[in-house]
Amino acid sequence: MVFYQDHISCLALFFFCLSLLLYGVWLRTTYPGFDTSSSAIVNAIGCLTAFVPQGLPICVALSLTVIARRMAKRHVLVKNLATIETLGCMSVLCSDKSGTLTAGKMMVENIAFLNDSFAVEEINEKITNAPNPAAFSAVKALHRIARLCNGATFDAATSHLPVHDRAIKGDPTDTALLRFSEALLIPELGVDSNALQQCYQKQFEIPLNSHNKWMLSVVSEVNTAEKHAGSSWMFAKGAPDILFASCSNALQSDGTVVPLTSDARQTLTTLQEEWSSQGQRVLALCRKPIEEIKTGLPPNDVEDLMYSEMYSLTLVGLVGIRDPPRPDVSPSISVIRQAGVRVFMVTGDFKLTAIAIARQVGIITQNIVDTIEEVRAAASEKVTPKSPSLVKPSDDDPIRSLVLTGEDVSSLTPAD
Repeated sequence: MVFYQDHISCLALFFFCLSLLLYGVWLRTTYPGFDTSSSAIVNAIGCLTAFVPQGLPICVALSLTVIARRMAKRHVLVKNLATIETLGCMSVLCSDKSGTLTAGKMMVENIAFLNDSFAVEEINEKITNAPNPAAFSAVKALHRIARLCNGATFDAATSHLPVHDRAIKGDPTDTALLRFSEALLIPELGVDSNALQQCYQKQFEIPLNSHNKWMLSVVSEVNTAEKHAGSSWMFAKGAPDILFASCSNALQSDGTVVPLTSDARQTLTTLQEEWSSQGQRVLALCRKPIEEIKTGLPPNDVEDLMYSEMYSLTLVGLVGIRDPPRPDVSPSISVIRQAGVRVFMVTGDFKLTAIAIARQVGIITQNIVDTIEEVRAAASEKVTPKSPSLVKPSDDDPIRSLVLTGEDVSSLTPAD
């Protein structure tokens, strides 16, 4: 299309110049008074516009309509025909990760404590066959947080179906934790979601948001005659790199609480990076016993109170959640790249998780991924900085991949 546009434009410009040249060199000298200069310019403009047929707008509208119908057959709704033209001129594509590049079917795959970790499918077998099931008492604490510090709920209309077939209303991450906790049934440890729901009542909740990167729930035991220590709990789950700073203790697999030393933090950080490199979203689950919240307090005061309690938490464990990529994403990205479009993935996940998913869907094809510091160092070696509008990839440039965190984006300058 661009090829024909260029040739038609050149041809129209050629006849425009030719008509002016014929008037000035031949018609004006051979037949003086036959035509005026203004009339010659009008005729030249007529030659220029003659190359634009009267039916062009109709042809363009029909072409866009046909394309819109083709896209509708592929379940793509086009609200405005001009969007199709914009899509044809696209040079950069930014896509979300969860539910777009991935299937949106998150499932808990691994859990870990300070001194042990294992896959979800081996939890029941490992505990049942253990000589002393109490050696895995921390599983009960982790199950309690996963079930009670959760914003998702089952659809009552599908409550008769198996856990993995039930419809759930809520965030995909909460959905994965809800399915995991509901399916986990270990009589040896007293792990039972139905009994747990009857024993605890949620008093307050701070939903997960992009600023905090954690969710908080306050629960208390039901029908407790005397409010003893431990009858009210503050549960939190979220990004490990955020919650680690608020933790002073950690739970071992047997339920023993030990100080969270620098070596322990490094061990857990290494495990987080290992899981993230496999494409898993890693969450830290924490708890803290608190006094019962006074009734009648305004919600804002309760929220401020909970923020002030975000210290000396006990890290119960880590949870690894996997969301498999869509099978048709990788071929689609390959086709998009052949059209000369650069593909970017935008996500709030941990950096290593984002890189792993980007490799799996074909957005990153290089072994080495550059950071903003490396890009700045390479740019400082070049001379003659260009205008931002002129900075475009060249066919001679090497293929490179770049990852930016939220802090990197906020630190970008016009030169970057």
